[in-house]
Amino acid sequence: MSYNKTKLAEYLERIVRNTTTDRTQVNLDEPGSILGGSGSRVEITGRGGKQILGPMNNAAHPTLYINREGVAAKNDFANECLKDREFATRVGSVALSKQLDEILKTLVPNVPSDINYVEVVSKDVLKKLRSSIVRWQVKLPITNLQINDSTKIGNVTFMPRSFGVIENTRMALDHRGPADHAADILEKANVLNFMNDIANQGSAWALTEVDAHSERIVHAATEEVETAVNTVRAFTRVFHSLSAAAAFGLPYEMRSGNTGYIATSDSGIEIKWDRKGSYAPFTINNSVLGHLNEHFNFENFSRIAGTKWAELNTLEHSLRVATQWLGRSIVATTLADAFTLCAVSLERLLVCDGEETTVEKFADRLAYLLSNDGSEQKVIHKASKRLYGIRSKIVHAGFEAVETQQRQEIENLALNALLAVSNQLQTLDTHAKLRGMLHDKKFS
Repeated sequence: MSYNKTKLAEYLERIVRNTTTDRTQVNLDEPGSILGGSGSRVEITGRGGKQILGPMNNAAHPTLYINREGVAAKNDFANECLKDREFATRVGSVALSKQLDEILKTLVPNVPSDINYVEVVSKDVLKKLRSSIVRWQVKLPITNLQINDSTKIGNVTFMPRSFGVIENTRMALDHRGPADHAADILEKANVLNFMNDIANQGSAWALTEVDAHSERIVHAATEEVETAVNTVRAFTRVFHSLSAAAAFGLPYEMRSGNTGYIATSDSGIEIKWDRKGSYAPFTINNSVLGHLNEHFNFENFSRIAGTKWAELNTLEHSLRVATQWLGRSIVATTLADAFTLCAVSLERLLVCDGEETTVEKFADRLAYLLSNDGSEQKVIHKASKRLYGIRSKIVHAGFEAVETQQRQEIENLALNALLAVSNQLQTLDTHAKLRGMLHDKKFS
Protein backbone atom coordinates (compact mmCIF):
# COMPACT_ATOMS: atom_id res chain seq x y z
CA MET A 1 0.00 0.00 0.00
CA SER A 2 1.22 3.49 -0.81
CA TYR A 3 0.16 7.02 0.02
CA ASN A 4 -2.51 9.06 -1.77
CA LYS A 5 -1.17 12.44 -2.95
CA THR A 6 -4.64 13.96 -3.10
CA LYS A 7 -5.20 13.13 0.55
CA LEU A 8 -1.76 14.48 1.44
CA ALA A 9 -2.58 17.76 -0.31
CA GLU A 10 -5.83 18.02 1.66
CA TYR A 11 -3.98 17.40 4.93
CA LEU A 12 -1.32 19.99 4.09
CA GLU A 13 -3.99 22.59 3.33
CA ARG A 14 -5.56 21.88 6.73
CA ILE A 15 -2.19 22.23 8.45
CA VAL A 16 -1.52 25.58 6.80
CA ARG A 17 -5.06 26.83 7.47
CA ASN A 18 -4.65 26.03 11.18
CA THR A 19 -1.23 27.64 11.56
CA THR A 20 -0.98 31.29 12.54
CA THR A 21 1.41 33.96 13.76
CA ASP A 22 -1.30 35.39 16.02
CA ARG A 23 -0.96 33.91 19.49
CA THR A 24 -4.44 35.14 20.46
CA GLN A 25 -5.97 32.85 17.84
CA VAL A 26 -4.67 29.73 19.60
CA ASN A 27 -5.86 28.20 22.87
CA LEU A 28 -2.56 27.34 24.55
CA ASP A 29 -4.39 25.07 27.01
CA GLU A 30 -5.25 22.70 24.15
CA PRO A 31 -2.86 20.33 22.38
CA GLY A 32 -0.87 22.26 19.82
CA SER A 33 2.60 23.03 18.56
CA ILE A 34 4.84 26.11 18.49
CA LEU A 35 7.62 26.74 15.99
CA GLY A 36 9.86 29.32 17.62
CA GLY A 37 10.95 32.19 15.42
CA SER A 38 11.98 35.82 15.45
CA GLY A 39 11.00 37.49 18.71
CA SER A 40 10.46 34.26 20.64
CA ARG A 41 11.94 33.93 24.11
CA VAL A 42 12.99 30.77 25.90
CA GLU A 43 12.39 30.41 29.63
CA ILE A 44 14.08 27.64 31.64
CA THR A 45 13.25 27.16 35.31
CA GLY A 46 15.80 25.25 37.36
CA ARG A 47 15.17 22.92 40.30
CA GLY A 48 15.67 25.75 42.81
CA GLY A 49 13.28 28.04 40.97
CA LYS A 50 16.02 30.01 39.25
CA GLN A 51 14.95 31.19 35.81
CA ILE A 52 17.04 31.66 32.69
CA LEU A 53 15.52 33.83 29.98
CA GLY A 54 16.86 34.34 26.50
CA PRO A 55 15.75 35.22 22.98
CA MET A 56 15.72 32.72 20.12
CA ASN A 57 18.41 33.11 17.52
CA ASN A 58 17.41 35.59 14.86
CA ALA A 59 15.17 33.60 12.54
CA ALA A 60 13.95 34.41 9.06
CA HIS A 61 10.40 33.50 10.04
CA PRO A 62 8.04 34.62 12.79
CA THR A 63 6.92 32.35 15.60
CA LEU A 64 4.20 30.01 14.36
CA TYR A 65 1.35 28.49 16.36
CA ILE A 66 -0.28 25.28 15.14
CA ASN A 67 -3.64 24.66 16.78
CA ARG A 68 -5.29 21.38 17.68
CA GLU A 69 -6.77 20.84 14.19
CA GLY A 70 -3.43 21.59 12.58
CA VAL A 71 -1.63 19.05 14.75
CA ALA A 72 -4.30 16.45 13.95
CA ALA A 73 -3.86 17.13 10.23
CA LYS A 74 -0.10 16.85 10.62
CA ASN A 75 -0.53 13.43 12.22
CA ASP A 76 -2.90 12.39 9.42
CA PHE A 77 -0.31 13.51 6.87
CA ALA A 78 2.38 11.41 8.54
CA ASN A 79 0.16 8.33 8.84
CA GLU A 80 -0.76 8.55 5.15
CA CYS A 81 2.91 8.82 4.11
CA LEU A 82 3.92 5.92 6.33
CA LYS A 83 1.55 3.58 4.50
CA ASP A 84 4.39 3.32 2.00
CA ARG A 85 6.73 0.65 3.39
CA GLU A 86 9.89 2.10 1.86
CA PHE A 87 9.03 5.63 3.02
CA ALA A 88 8.33 4.35 6.54
CA THR A 89 11.59 2.41 6.66
CA ARG A 90 13.94 4.82 4.90
CA VAL A 91 12.52 8.24 5.89
CA GLY A 92 10.27 7.94 8.94
CA SER A 93 8.09 10.34 10.90
CA VAL A 94 10.83 12.52 12.45
CA ALA A 95 12.28 13.65 9.11
CA LEU A 96 8.76 14.09 7.76
CA SER A 97 7.69 16.30 10.67
CA LYS A 98 10.80 18.47 10.33
CA GLN A 99 10.20 18.92 6.61
CA LEU A 100 6.58 19.94 7.19
CA ASP A 101 7.81 22.51 9.72
CA GLU A 102 10.19 23.95 7.13
CA ILE A 103 7.34 24.28 4.63
CA LEU A 104 5.17 26.06 7.18
CA LYS A 105 7.97 28.53 7.85
CA THR A 106 8.06 29.48 4.16
CA LEU A 107 4.27 29.65 3.64
CA VAL A 108 2.79 31.20 6.78
CA PRO A 109 1.56 33.91 7.09
CA ASN A 110 1.88 34.89 3.41
CA VAL A 111 0.24 31.90 1.71
CA PRO A 112 0.12 32.45 -2.08
CA SER A 113 -3.43 32.74 -3.40
CA ASP A 114 -2.65 30.40 -6.30
CA ILE A 115 -0.88 27.73 -4.24
CA ASN A 116 -1.09 24.20 -5.63
CA TYR A 117 -0.93 21.90 -2.62
CA VAL A 118 -0.50 18.75 -4.72
CA GLU A 119 2.58 20.31 -6.30
CA VAL A 120 3.94 21.38 -2.91
CA VAL A 121 3.46 17.85 -1.55
CA SER A 122 5.16 16.26 -4.56
CA LYS A 123 8.07 18.68 -4.88
CA ASP A 124 8.73 20.03 -1.41
CA VAL A 125 7.83 17.02 0.73
CA LEU A 126 8.02 13.69 -1.07
CA LYS A 127 10.70 14.48 -3.64
CA LYS A 128 12.74 16.49 -1.14
CA LEU A 129 12.74 13.71 1.43
CA ARG A 130 13.44 10.95 -1.07
CA SER A 131 16.38 12.94 -2.45
CA SER A 132 17.76 13.01 1.10
CA ILE A 133 18.04 9.22 1.14
CA VAL A 134 21.71 8.30 0.76
CA ARG A 135 23.74 5.14 1.21
CA TRP A 136 25.33 4.63 4.61
CA GLN A 137 27.88 2.03 5.67
CA VAL A 138 26.91 1.13 9.23
CA LYS A 139 28.85 -0.95 11.74
CA LEU A 140 27.43 -1.91 15.12
CA PRO A 141 28.52 -4.26 17.93
CA ILE A 142 27.20 -7.78 18.38
CA THR A 143 27.30 -9.38 21.82
CA ASN A 144 28.13 -12.99 22.68
CA LEU A 145 29.12 -14.04 19.16
CA GLN A 146 32.29 -16.07 18.63
CA ILE A 147 33.58 -15.67 15.08
CA ASN A 148 37.06 -15.98 13.58
CA ASP A 149 36.48 -14.69 10.05
CA SER A 150 34.04 -12.52 8.13
CA THR A 151 30.75 -14.21 7.28
CA LYS A 152 27.88 -12.76 5.25
CA ILE A 153 24.25 -13.58 6.04
CA GLY A 154 21.56 -11.69 4.19
CA ASN A 155 22.80 -8.12 3.77
CA VAL A 156 25.02 -8.24 6.85
CA THR A 157 28.67 -9.18 7.23
CA PHE A 158 29.63 -10.43 10.69
CA MET A 159 33.29 -9.98 11.58
CA PRO A 160 35.56 -10.47 14.60
CA ARG A 161 35.89 -7.56 17.00
CA SER A 162 39.60 -7.15 16.14
CA PHE A 163 38.78 -6.51 12.46
CA GLY A 164 36.45 -3.69 13.39
CA VAL A 165 38.85 -2.10 15.88
CA ILE A 166 41.55 -1.84 13.21
CA GLU A 167 39.08 -0.32 10.78
CA ASN A 168 37.88 2.14 13.44
CA THR A 169 41.45 3.34 13.98
CA ARG A 170 41.90 3.87 10.25
CA MET A 171 38.61 5.79 10.03
CA ALA A 172 39.55 8.02 12.96
CA LEU A 173 42.95 8.84 11.45
CA ASP A 174 41.33 9.63 8.08
CA HIS A 175 38.74 11.88 9.73
CA ARG A 176 39.04 15.50 8.58
CA GLY A 177 39.23 17.69 11.63
CA PRO A 178 40.08 21.37 12.18
CA ALA A 179 42.92 23.00 10.25
CA ASP A 180 44.87 23.55 13.47
CA HIS A 181 47.10 20.50 14.00
CA ALA A 182 46.63 20.26 17.77
CA ALA A 183 42.86 20.64 17.49
CA ASP A 184 42.80 18.05 14.70
CA ILE A 185 44.67 15.50 16.86
CA LEU A 186 42.32 16.14 19.78
CA GLU A 187 39.24 15.65 17.62
CA LYS A 188 40.64 12.44 16.10
CA ALA A 189 41.35 11.15 19.62
CA ASN A 190 37.80 11.95 20.73
CA VAL A 191 36.34 10.18 17.69
CA LEU A 192 38.50 7.12 18.38
CA ASN A 193 37.46 7.09 22.04
CA PHE A 194 33.80 7.07 21.03
CA MET A 195 34.46 4.22 18.61
CA ASN A 196 36.31 2.22 21.26
CA ASP A 197 33.43 2.69 23.70
CA ILE A 198 31.10 1.25 21.07
CA ALA A 199 33.51 -1.61 20.34
CA ASN A 200 33.55 -2.57 24.02
CA GLN A 201 29.81 -3.27 23.86
CA GLY A 202 30.31 -6.44 21.84
CA SER A 203 32.49 -9.40 20.92
CA ALA A 204 31.98 -8.99 17.17
CA TRP A 205 30.71 -6.55 14.56
CA ALA A 206 27.82 -6.46 12.13
CA LEU A 207 28.51 -4.43 8.99
CA THR A 208 25.73 -3.46 6.58
CA GLU A 209 24.75 -0.84 4.01
CA VAL A 210 21.44 0.98 4.13
CA ASP A 211 19.76 3.59 1.97
CA ALA A 212 18.15 5.99 4.42
CA HIS A 213 17.54 9.56 5.50
CA SER A 214 19.96 10.58 8.25
CA GLU A 215 17.08 10.54 10.75
CA ARG A 216 16.42 6.88 9.93
CA ILE A 217 19.91 5.35 9.99
CA VAL A 218 19.39 3.50 13.28
CA HIS A 219 16.04 2.02 12.28
CA ALA A 220 17.17 0.96 8.79
CA ALA A 221 20.43 -0.58 10.01
CA THR A 222 18.73 -2.32 12.94
CA GLU A 223 16.18 -3.87 10.59
CA GLU A 224 18.92 -5.32 8.38
CA VAL A 225 21.01 -6.59 11.29
CA GLU A 226 18.07 -8.04 13.24
CA THR A 227 16.92 -9.84 10.09
CA ALA A 228 20.33 -11.49 9.71
CA VAL A 229 20.72 -12.23 13.44
CA ASN A 230 17.28 -13.81 13.72
CA THR A 231 17.82 -15.86 10.58
CA VAL A 232 20.67 -17.61 12.39
CA ARG A 233 19.06 -17.57 15.85
CA ALA A 234 16.00 -19.39 14.55
CA PHE A 235 18.26 -22.46 14.21
CA THR A 236 19.78 -22.20 17.70
CA ARG A 237 18.29 -25.50 18.89
CA VAL A 238 20.07 -27.34 16.10
CA PHE A 239 23.30 -26.75 18.05
CA HIS A 240 22.27 -25.86 21.61
CA SER A 241 19.58 -27.21 23.91
CA LEU A 242 17.32 -24.84 25.80
CA SER A 243 19.22 -25.60 29.01
CA ALA A 244 22.49 -24.50 27.39
CA ALA A 245 21.03 -20.98 26.94
CA ALA A 246 23.34 -20.02 24.07
CA ALA A 247 22.50 -16.91 22.08
CA PHE A 248 23.94 -13.79 20.46
CA GLY A 249 22.49 -10.48 19.42
CA LEU A 250 22.52 -6.72 19.74
CA PRO A 251 23.71 -5.39 23.12
CA TYR A 252 20.25 -4.36 24.31
CA GLU A 253 18.92 -7.87 23.65
CA MET A 254 21.56 -9.60 25.73
CA ARG A 255 21.07 -7.89 29.07
CA SER A 256 21.15 -10.25 32.01
CA GLY A 257 20.58 -10.15 35.73
CA ASN A 258 19.47 -12.02 38.82
CA THR A 259 16.40 -11.12 40.84
CA GLY A 260 16.28 -12.32 44.43
CA TYR A 261 13.00 -13.43 46.02
CA ILE A 262 12.59 -13.53 49.81
CA ALA A 263 9.62 -15.70 50.80
CA THR A 264 8.35 -16.34 54.31
CA SER A 265 5.67 -18.60 55.75
CA ASP A 266 4.98 -20.44 59.00
CA SER A 267 7.52 -23.04 57.92
CA GLY A 268 10.37 -20.54 57.61
CA ILE A 269 12.21 -18.44 55.07
CA GLU A 270 13.07 -19.36 51.49
CA ILE A 271 15.50 -17.45 49.28
CA LYS A 272 14.95 -17.97 45.54
CA TRP A 273 16.71 -16.55 42.50
CA ASP A 274 15.34 -15.87 39.04
CA ARG A 275 18.10 -15.59 36.49
CA LYS A 276 17.49 -13.90 33.14
CA GLY A 277 19.91 -13.72 30.26
CA SER A 278 23.46 -14.84 31.04
CA TYR A 279 23.65 -16.60 27.68
CA ALA A 280 26.51 -18.85 26.64
CA PRO A 281 28.38 -17.68 23.50
CA PHE A 282 27.10 -18.70 20.07
CA THR A 283 29.64 -19.64 17.42
CA ILE A 284 29.43 -19.00 13.70
CA ASN A 285 32.07 -20.74 11.58
CA ASN A 286 32.34 -22.78 8.39
CA SER A 287 31.32 -25.96 10.19
CA VAL A 288 28.13 -24.39 11.57
CA LEU A 289 27.16 -22.82 8.26
CA GLY A 290 28.04 -25.98 6.34
CA HIS A 291 25.76 -28.05 8.57
CA LEU A 292 22.91 -25.56 8.18
CA ASN A 293 23.30 -25.43 4.40
CA GLU A 294 23.47 -29.21 4.05
CA HIS A 295 20.56 -30.15 6.28
CA PHE A 296 18.36 -27.07 6.60
CA ASN A 297 18.50 -25.21 3.28
CA PHE A 298 20.03 -22.23 5.11
CA GLU A 299 21.32 -20.58 1.93
CA ASN A 300 17.69 -20.03 0.96
CA PHE A 301 16.91 -18.38 4.30
CA SER A 302 19.97 -16.14 3.88
CA ARG A 303 18.89 -15.22 0.35
CA ILE A 304 15.42 -14.23 1.56
CA ALA A 305 16.93 -12.20 4.42
CA GLY A 306 19.07 -10.25 1.95
CA THR A 307 16.42 -9.58 -0.71
CA LYS A 308 14.38 -6.38 -0.82
CA TRP A 309 10.86 -6.88 0.48
CA ALA A 310 9.26 -5.76 -2.79
CA GLU A 311 11.22 -8.41 -4.71
CA LEU A 312 9.99 -11.32 -2.57
CA ASN A 313 6.78 -13.23 -3.26
CA THR A 314 4.09 -13.57 -0.60
CA LEU A 315 5.25 -17.03 0.49
CA GLU A 316 8.77 -15.69 0.98
CA HIS A 317 7.27 -12.77 2.94
CA SER A 318 5.64 -15.20 5.35
CA LEU A 319 8.84 -17.24 5.70
CA ARG A 320 10.99 -14.17 6.39
CA VAL A 321 8.66 -12.74 9.02
CA ALA A 322 8.10 -16.11 10.69
CA THR A 323 11.87 -16.61 10.91
CA GLN A 324 12.17 -13.22 12.63
CA TRP A 325 9.61 -14.12 15.30
CA LEU A 326 11.23 -17.48 15.98
CA GLY A 327 14.67 -15.86 16.21
CA ARG A 328 13.39 -13.29 18.70
CA SER A 329 11.90 -16.03 20.87
CA ILE A 330 15.42 -17.30 21.61
CA VAL A 331 16.23 -14.21 23.69
CA ALA A 332 12.77 -13.63 25.17
CA THR A 333 12.99 -12.88 28.89
CA THR A 334 10.12 -15.15 29.98
CA LEU A 335 8.81 -18.53 28.91
CA ALA A 336 5.42 -16.97 28.19
CA ASP A 337 6.97 -14.38 25.90
CA ALA A 338 9.04 -17.01 24.09
CA PHE A 339 6.00 -19.26 23.70
CA THR A 340 3.93 -16.40 22.27
CA LEU A 341 6.61 -15.45 19.75
CA CYS A 342 6.80 -19.06 18.55
CA ALA A 343 3.01 -19.10 18.18
CA VAL A 344 3.13 -15.86 16.18
CA SER A 345 5.81 -17.41 13.96
CA LEU A 346 3.53 -20.36 13.23
CA GLU A 347 0.49 -18.19 12.61
CA ARG A 348 2.42 -16.10 10.08
CA LEU A 349 3.27 -19.26 8.15
CA LEU A 350 -0.14 -20.90 8.37
CA VAL A 351 -2.58 -18.01 7.95
CA CYS A 352 -2.69 -15.76 4.89
CA ASP A 353 -3.14 -11.99 5.05
CA GLY A 354 -6.76 -11.06 5.66
CA GLU A 355 -7.70 -14.46 7.09
CA GLU A 356 -9.01 -14.98 10.59
CA THR A 357 -6.97 -17.31 12.78
CA THR A 358 -8.91 -20.16 14.39
CA VAL A 359 -7.69 -23.09 16.42
CA GLU A 360 -8.98 -25.60 13.84
CA LYS A 361 -7.34 -23.77 10.96
CA PHE A 362 -4.09 -23.55 12.93
CA ALA A 363 -4.09 -27.24 13.89
CA ASP A 364 -5.27 -28.57 10.51
CA ARG A 365 -2.73 -26.69 8.44
CA LEU A 366 0.18 -27.43 10.75
CA ALA A 367 -0.63 -31.14 10.78
CA TYR A 368 -0.84 -31.36 6.98
CA LEU A 369 2.25 -29.19 6.53
CA LEU A 370 4.46 -31.34 8.74
CA SER A 371 3.38 -34.85 7.79
CA ASN A 372 1.82 -37.01 5.10
CA ASP A 373 1.12 -39.84 7.53
CA GLY A 374 -2.42 -40.01 8.91
CA SER A 375 -1.47 -41.18 12.39
CA GLU A 376 1.26 -38.54 12.71
CA GLN A 377 -1.15 -35.87 11.53
CA LYS A 378 -3.55 -36.78 14.33
CA VAL A 379 -0.77 -36.47 16.94
CA ILE A 380 0.35 -33.09 15.55
CA HIS A 381 -3.25 -31.87 15.32
CA LYS A 382 -3.95 -32.75 18.95
CA ALA A 383 -0.71 -31.14 20.18
CA SER A 384 -1.34 -28.04 18.08
CA LYS A 385 -4.80 -27.50 19.57
CA ARG A 386 -3.42 -27.89 23.08
CA LEU A 387 -0.58 -25.44 22.43
CA TYR A 388 -2.88 -22.96 20.71
CA GLY A 389 -5.04 -23.07 23.82
CA ILE A 390 -2.02 -22.00 25.89
CA ARG A 391 -1.35 -19.21 23.42
CA SER A 392 -4.93 -17.99 23.85
CA LYS A 393 -4.62 -18.07 27.65
CA ILE A 394 -1.46 -15.95 27.44
CA VAL A 395 -3.00 -13.40 25.08
CA HIS A 396 -6.47 -13.14 26.59
CA ALA A 397 -5.98 -14.01 30.27
CA GLY A 398 -2.39 -12.96 30.95
CA PHE A 399 -1.37 -16.57 31.68
CA GLU A 400 2.31 -16.79 32.68
CA ALA A 401 2.75 -20.33 34.02
CA VAL A 402 4.25 -21.74 30.82
CA GLU A 403 6.48 -24.76 31.35
CA THR A 404 9.87 -25.27 29.70
CA GLN A 405 8.59 -28.42 27.97
CA GLN A 406 5.70 -26.48 26.43
CA ARG A 407 8.07 -23.88 25.04
CA GLN A 408 10.26 -26.64 23.62
CA GLU A 409 7.24 -28.24 21.94
CA ILE A 410 6.05 -25.13 20.15
CA GLU A 411 9.58 -24.03 19.25
CA ASN A 412 10.24 -27.42 17.68
CA LEU A 413 6.99 -27.21 15.69
CA ALA A 414 7.84 -23.69 14.54
CA LEU A 415 11.32 -24.66 13.32
CA ASN A 416 10.00 -27.70 11.48
CA ALA A 417 7.26 -25.59 9.92
CA LEU A 418 9.87 -23.12 8.65
CA LEU A 419 11.78 -25.96 7.03
CA ALA A 420 8.63 -27.47 5.53
CA VAL A 421 7.62 -24.17 3.94
CA SER A 422 11.14 -23.47 2.65
CA ASN A 423 11.06 -26.86 0.91
CA GLN A 424 7.95 -25.73 -1.01
CA LEU A 425 9.55 -22.62 -2.52
CA GLN A 426 10.58 -24.40 -5.71
CA THR A 427 6.98 -25.34 -6.53
CA LEU A 428 4.90 -22.63 -4.80
CA ASP A 429 5.30 -18.89 -5.30
CA THR A 430 2.43 -17.42 -3.26
CA HIS A 431 1.13 -17.85 0.27
CA ALA A 432 -2.33 -18.57 -1.12
CA LYS A 433 -0.94 -21.54 -3.07
CA LEU A 434 0.45 -23.01 0.16
CA ARG A 435 -2.99 -22.65 1.71
CA GLY A 436 -4.49 -24.37 -1.33
CA MET A 437 -2.00 -27.23 -1.14
CA LEU A 438 -2.78 -27.85 2.53
CA HIS A 439 -6.52 -27.70 1.79
CA ASP A 440 -6.11 -30.30 -0.97
CA LYS A 441 -4.10 -32.59 1.34
CA LYS A 442 -6.85 -32.43 3.94
CA PHE A 443 -9.57 -33.52 1.54
CA SER A 444 -7.55 -35.91 -0.63
